[in-house]
Amino acid sequence: MKEKLFRFMSVLGVISLFVVGVNAAGSSDDCVLNKGQGSAETSSVGVSKSANWNAKGYSDSTYGTYVYVYAAWTGWPYSCEYIGSVRANQYLNNKVVQQTDSIYYLALKSMNTSNKSHAYGYIKAN
Repeated sequence: MKEKLFRFMSVLGVISLFVVGVNAAGSSDDCVLNKGQGSAETSSVGVSKSANWNAKGYSDSTYGTYVYVYAAWTGWPYSCEYIGSVRANQYLNNKVVQQTDSIYYLALKSMNTSNKSHAYGYIKAN
């Protein structure tokens, strides 16, 4: 029984590494949250120990936009590494650093249910 469980967990681990590796094909990506949308996100980028990101609120944005940056060690689930916000004409930039090779993505979410936010996000694995 223990051998079967060990084999199952080994296969699951290999599959997880493959799935994470496939999702992390690019080294950078961007997204735009247009008015009328509730959220937008980049694809996964990586694999590296750090990623630079930025977010900008466009001047015609009626409401602010939440900014989320996620990271995952290879083979592990994502965790939120940053939560902040941008409003019209605001700009944020920062760097996420991990102890081991990781993949990353950035998500934008409208602050208001009327979805009148307009923002841009970019993330690049180093």
